[in-house]
Amino acid sequence: MHGYDYRQVTGDSGPGAVLGPFKSRVDAIGPALNYTTTIVKTPVIFDLRHYEEFNAKARFEGNQTIGSITVRF
Repeated sequence: MHGYDYRQVTGDSGPGAVLGPFKSRVDAIGPALNYTTTIVKTPVIFDLRHYEEFNAKARFEGNQTIGSITVRF
């Protein structure tokens, strides 16, 4: 399991903050899969994560899936 906790510690400011100094937050948790192998003597790492967000305030709440491949050389 993986997760994150996002907290905006200072409010928005500047000319674009026409709705006020929002401080957003969100939490997320979800499964993660990692697989490491060797292809032609080169280490390769496959990573797949899915997060479901909750406890959102002053921001959108949703789900995200992230995939990556790392090749070491």
